[in-house]
Amino acid sequence: MAYAPSDDLIWQLIRNNNSFLVRRNHGSKRVEFSSEEGNLTNQNSYKYSGIANSKAVHLEENDQDGVTLSVKSNKTSKKYQPSSLYVSWALNKDTRRTAKSIKSVVDGYRPDLTKSALARMYRLKQTTAGGVKKANNRPRRRAQTVALA
Repeated sequence: MAYAPSDDLIWQLIRNNNSFLVRRNHGSKRVEFSSEEGNLTNQNSYKYSGIANSKAVHLEENDQDGVTLSVKSNKTSKKYQPSSLYVSWALNKDTRRTAKSIKSVVDGYRPDLTKSALARMYRLKQTTAGGVKKANNRPRRRAQTVALA
């Protein structure tokens, strides 16, 4: 029987060097992002890492203007089978019902990621719906000035 390494050991190995790490200079600061699957906020931190945590949550948009919620499987045997590592649900409901479904699943799985998952869902819904509709951008008509003669 193969034993899986601990989450802390995996994080120590991938923290400073992995293929998903994106580093940018932002003014005088250096910012690190991570583009891995299972990272809700794209921050390079242990809390949000989809690789280092045995319990990870992933949200992505699907073809039906909805969201696909995926959670990492807890089975040790699945760790070495990347194709079956995540269990997924397609959520094609309206925003309120989708939020309720995500909240119920994530609260029972990883309660610390609930706010991040809901924020990610709202951003994905906003992009699939065409974004926030702005007010009419036609130029205003200028009032006609009456010349007094």
